[in-house]
Amino acid sequence: MLTPDGHYLGSYPGETPMPDAFGPDGLVAFLETGELGESIVVVRRVAALAN
Repeated sequence: MLTPDGHYLGSYPGETPMPDAFGPDGLVAFLETGELGESIVVVRRVAALAN
């Protein structure tokens, strides 16, 4: 994780996949495949880290 000005804060524990897209205000999107083969867009908000 990096701050907007480029300072390294650390890494997420475990395996965290790279998002397929980044949005405003900490939103990230992942493209997944459902049980029936349908495409699904999952949008999550990245939690803010305190400095």
